[in-house]
Amino acid sequence: MFTTIFLSSLVLIAYGLPVEIAKPTKQVNPELLGGGFEGDMILPPGFDPLHPNRGVSINGQIRRWPNKIVPYDISAISDSRDRQTIELAMQKLMYDTGITKPGQTSRTSCVTFRPAQSTDRKVLKIQYSTGCSASVSTVIRVSSLLYCI
Repeated sequence: MFTTIFLSSLVLIAYGLPVEIAKPTKQVNPELLGGGFEGDMILPPGFDPLHPNRGVSINGQIRRWPNKIVPYDISAISDSRDRQTIELAMQKLMYDTGITKPGQTSRTSCVTFRPAQSTDRKVLKIQYSTGCSASVSTVIRVSSLLYCI
């Protein structure tokens, strides 16, 4: 008799009791974890992203990468697969933004990524973080790109 009651209780506990499934109350967009304008853009001081005449680019030679060359520091990325993913993305960006000049078959890149050297004054530092964000323009010394996995 005890065995029957015990087994019946186990069956009722396992299959007979309703269980409430918790639904997430708030969706988190990982693109917004980096902070900044629209979640991922770190704008230069004094730039008003809501100004009606803002356009699609930021003017000023001082804010551009010198000679369209972006020196990068990837030393903070420890996983070799992550490094490879980042380097392949940079190669793709160089190819996709390139142009083919008339009479040529090769593409001329509009931007070139290369490893940073000690003499570089402006460096793109790529590192792990909880969100993704990047400076829209260059700043003296280091511009950070937070790489999210």
